[in-house]
Amino acid sequence: MELTVPIAECIHHISPALRQDDFRLIDEKVFGQFLRDLEAYSGAGVIKDALLFQILTMTRPDEVRGAKQQEFDLEKATWTIPAERVKMRRDHVVQLSESEECGEGKKSL
Repeated sequence: MELTVPIAECIHHISPALRQDDFRLIDEKVFGQFLRDLEAYSGAGVIKDALLFQILTMTRPDEVRGAKQQEFDLEKATWTIPAERVKMRRDHVVQLSESEECGEGKKSL
């Protein structure tokens, strides 16, 4: 005898349910103002650079804060975040664009 179960009844056993508050979307006007404020920020340059780098690479704050120079391969334009600092617990390779590679951010690498 074959049993059939509708997928809707068992999907919660396959993957964790997504909650409404898991998505951190921000209004584009608010984000635009944030970027303008960040550009005008006159405090510690490393804070500004770290925030811009995080936005450009779409990484988590802890990943950026814990970044080490040896994780970056500027020849290949990659940043390999080790598994112990990544939520999924496996190495994560971030492809760097020209924006992340040049300017003040590159000096701090």
